[in-house]
Amino acid sequence: MKRFRTELLYPHDREYLVDTINRGQAIRDTPLPFRLPFFGFDFRYIWIHRDGYILFNKGLLEYASPVKFPTPFIRDPTREEDPSLIAPWFSYQDIPNSVEGAGVYSQLVNLASEKNESLKQRIRIDFKDAMIGSADFEPTYAIIVTWKNVTHANRMPSSTLKTNTYQAVIATDEKRTYVMFNYDAINWISDKDNYDGQKGTPPFIGFNAGNRTRAYEFEPYSQQPRVSRLPSLGFGNGLNGRFYFQVDEEIWPGCCIERYLDINWPTRPKLTFFPRYGSMLGGTTVNVTGPCFFDPRSIIRCKFDTLETDGIYRSPNHVSCISPPVMYHGYVDLSVSIDQGPFLFYGKYYIQPPDMVEADVNVLDGSDKLEAPERFTIQWKHEKLTWDVRSPVTVALWGYRETSENYPKLTYIDVLTDDTILVGDRHHSLDLEVYKNRWNWDKLDIHYGFIAINLTEPEILRDGSRQSPVLWSGPLPLGWYFRHQWHRKFGKNWKKDICEDWYYREKSGRPAVGGAGQLCCYDDHGELIRTGDTMYGGRPARAFQFGKHPFKQRMMIPSLSYWLHDVAPYFFCCKWAEGEDDAESCDMFKYWRTSQDCSLYQPPGVASVFGDFHFLTFLIV
Repeated sequence: MKRFRTELLYPHDREYLVDTINRGQAIRDTPLPFRLPFFGFDFRYIWIHRDGYILFNKGLLEYASPVKFPTPFIRDPTREEDPSLIAPWFSYQDIPNSVEGAGVYSQLVNLASEKNESLKQRIRIDFKDAMIGSADFEPTYAIIVTWKNVTHANRMPSSTLKTNTYQAVIATDEKRTYVMFNYDAINWISDKDNYDGQKGTPPFIGFNAGNRTRAYEFEPYSQQPRVSRLPSLGFGNGLNGRFYFQVDEEIWPGCCIERYLDINWPTRPKLTFFPRYGSMLGGTTVNVTGPCFFDPRSIIRCKFDTLETDGIYRSPNHVSCISPPVMYHGYVDLSVSIDQGPFLFYGKYYIQPPDMVEADVNVLDGSDKLEAPERFTIQWKHEKLTWDVRSPVTVALWGYRETSENYPKLTYIDVLTDDTILVGDRHHSLDLEVYKNRWNWDKLDIHYGFIAINLTEPEILRDGSRQSPVLWSGPLPLGWYFRHQWHRKFGKNWKKDICEDWYYREKSGRPAVGGAGQLCCYDDHGELIRTGDTMYGGRPARAFQFGKHPFKQRMMIPSLSYWLHDVAPYFFCCKWAEGEDDAESCDMFKYWRTSQDCSLYQPPGVASVFGDFHFLTFLIV
C-alpha cells in the first residue's frame, strides 16, 4: 500500500478503456447507481467526454474560446443548456492511433463490494488525507476517469506528436463529494496551435454548476500558459501534480495557490479552512489552506477580525491557526499572511457565543449550579483537542468581569488539579476540599467563569512560545470554588452582601446602553409564570442574551454580559440563599426583575439605506 500511494495515477487497466470514445465519437454516457452531490445539485448520470471533462447534462453544441462559465448566452435552448461539468483539462483533443493504449479509461468503484482491497484502501486513505475537513470522510463510491496520451485536436501530421496524461477521481458518500485531479504529463497546452500545441488559449480547468448559476475557475492557472506547471504543483498527499477540491455545495480548493503569479487578480483569493466556526472564547484549532507555504521557517500570521496569532506550519498546503478570544457573535474575517506580507487570502469565520452551543466540557449532574456540591465530575470530548489519547492535559478555571477597559477579556484564576490527566480519560472528578485554603484575593469580584482544558505540552511556536487549543465548558457560577474565600472576606452573610452589591449597581430593569432582554415563561396551561409567584418565572434582563452590535464592549458581549449582570446574581440572591424563594434577598431580586407578559413588545423595525437620501422603511421606523 505504501508503494501504491507514492504513485500519482490510479490504475487504468486495459479492461477499463472506453473504446467507444475515439476520433469519431466524443462522448460516453454512464448511469450512476448512487447519488452524486455536486455544486448544490444532485446527479445520477454522467457523460464522459473525450475533450477532458465530465458532464452531468447535455451541455452546448460548441464552445467559443476563451471559455466563459456560467454560459452567458444560449443560442438554442431546446438543444443546448449551460453545462454542469467537472473539467480537469477542457480542450479539444484527439486520440492518436499510433500510441498504444492511448484513450479514455473509466472505472466505477463501489467500495462496499470492490474485490481489489489495495484499491479500496488507497481511495479511503487518500481522500481522508486529501485536504482540510476531509479527515472524517468515508467514501462509498468512486469514479476514476483517465485521459491517457491524448493530443491536441487538428494536429498537423507533419508535426511532432505531443501527448498529455491526466486523471480525475471523484469520491462521494452521497452527502459530500471530493474531486482529485492528477496531472502526470503535460506536453501541450493549446488546441489552437495545430503544429506545436503551445500558442493560443490554454484549457479551462475548474467546475460549472450548470443552469446558469455558479462556476469556479481554478485561477491563476486555468486558461493561462502556466497550466504547464501543474505536474510540479498541487502537493496533495505529498505528491506533485495532485490537486483536491470539495465540490458538493461550494467549491473549496484543497491545494495552495500562487497568488503572486497574477498581479492583475481583481479579487482577494479565498481561504479553505475547517472548522468554519469556533468559540468566542478562543482556543479553536483552525486548519487553513490558501497561499503556498514553501518555507517551514516562514513567519506565518493568522488574523481573526483584528486580532493576530502565530500560524503553525504543517505542509506547503496547510497551516494551523489557534483562534484568540473574539468578543463578537457572527462572521468575522479570517486572513493569513506570510513573512509580514499583506493579508490577501481571506474567509468568513463564524464566532459562536458559549451559551448558544453545546459545550465541549460538561459538569455532570449539574453540580456547578450548587453552592456546595458533594462531588464534582467533569467530562470532555477530546477530538477537538488532539487525537493522541496519551497526551497530558491541564484543567484550569477562567473568569469573566467587565472593568473600565474598552475590550472585555477573560481572567485566568487557577489550575484546578495537580493530578496527571490524559486527554483520553474523557472525565475526571475534582477534589473540592483543596480549594478551601486558596486565596485569590484579586479575583473575588469574579462571580462566574469557565473550565478550560488544554494540552500540558503543546507545540513550540516559531518564537519559542507554546500555544494550545482549548476545550471550554459553558458558563458556570463559582460557588463551588470561591465560597470559602467569600466567607473569609464577607463573613457568614457573604451571599446577601454580594446580592446587595448587585442591587446597588444593577437594580434597574430598564434597558441599558447595551440593549436589554425579556424572557416570558408559561406553564402547561398557557399561564404566565411570574417572579412574584416563584423565582423560576420569566424576567427582564439588563444585558441582552444575544448581545448588541457591534459587541466588543461592556454590556454588549453575547452570553457573557448577560450572565454577569442577570444570571450570576440569581444564584446569590435566590438559588443559594437560605429559604431560596422566600428569602429577603430573593424578594428584592424578583422586585427589580418583575415578570412582564411581553404583550407590549415591539419588534425592531427594518429599514435600508442606499446612496445619499435614499431610505426604504416600514411602519414605525
